[in-house]
Amino acid sequence: MIIISSKGNKVSSKSANHDPKNPIFKCPNCGCVYGSIVDIESCFDKKLETEDQYPPMLCNECGTELESFE
Repeated sequence: MIIISSKGNKVSSKSANHDPKNPIFKCPNCGCVYGSIVDIESCFDKKLETEDQYPPMLCNECGTELESFE
């Protein structure tokens, strides 16, 4: 579920931090922001790893690949 932080950002309810001070990732599809790798569930999913790469950083809500927050 998407929630609105006190700063007005959209944040995934599955994130560890619901009010990131300095978001570093955002979802281009649903607009959720993430303040840390710890907030992104897909980073810890070993099934998503490829042979030479870590798991992709996907939005907790819609599964879209995240981009840098600018």
